[in-house]
Amino acid sequence: MQAASDLFLGVTFGVLSSLLFAVQNVIFKGQRTGITPTAANTIKVWVGLGFMAVLAYLPFRSTSSLIPLDTIFVLAISVLFGAAFGDLAYLHSQNRIGVSVAFPIAHSYPVLTYLFSVIALGELFYLSRLIGVVMAVLGIIMVSREKTAGKEPDEIRVGGLDRLGLALAILTSIMLAAATLLVQVGMAEIDPIDGNLVRMFFGSLAMVPIFVISRSRGMPLPTRQVTKTILIASLFGSSLGSLFFVASIKYAGATISAVVSSTAPLFALPLSLSHLREHVTPNVIVGTVVVMLGVALAIVGG
Repeated sequence: MQAASDLFLGVTFGVLSSLLFAVQNVIFKGQRTGITPTAANTIKVWVGLGFMAVLAYLPFRSTSSLIPLDTIFVLAISVLFGAAFGDLAYLHSQNRIGVSVAFPIAHSYPVLTYLFSVIALGELFYLSRLIGVVMAVLGIIMVSREKTAGKEPDEIRVGGLDRLGLALAILTSIMLAAATLLVQVGMAEIDPIDGNLVRMFFGSLAMVPIFVISRSRGMPLPTRQVTKTILIASLFGSSLGSLFFVASIKYAGATISAVVSSTAPLFALPLSLSHLREHVTPNVIVGTVVVMLGVALAIVGG
């Protein structure tokens, strides 16, 4: 069980992570037609690597001890499941079956995270916490579906089930849950900055062959203007947001961090209202309330 101070710190980092990823996603949403998922993901992880390298070697930062090889391996696998292959699988799933279907499936991962942590890490099972996690996920689904209802191409919404798209969404949920647990294991004895630098390094390496193969198959490069926008957006989510996410897992644990960090759509809502001119509906309000109650129950339920 986490100390109260660690729990507070972890939840705070999780909220900041959600806010920053929301900013990134709102900016990305306006650039969807100008860049492919592979190109966007490649830019994200390389910006994250550059940011973490600068942060890790600031002159006034104390020198960290060497990271054990087994810890490096765990963190490398975590970023492959999360920021590299997980995000890539979700982006392709979203393109095949639409956000309104892909998002709820992929972002059910906090439920899997809790169940996996009970099975694999020996975390105590609390029914109240499970109910809170499920409530939070359902609330997020309500908000996301309301925001995307009627806005996707007819061929995505009506053209029948795309089995590959569904499989990719389910795979995304599993990989995100596994990645979150692996981060908790890997971050147990090291500093979040050092740990996230390792994650971004291996995530960037993983995207190189994917990008090269995609280019050889005809993937167009994004325009200069879109690239600049993605670069700026990545400083929020894939740089600071990823660091706060890792810190949240370290101090609050995988389950609570997954629940809190999954609330990014709530932070995206006011940004969408002002930037994308979207509207609030009663279902969005109800979903928001359900999320807040679920998050609170997940935090105190253990």
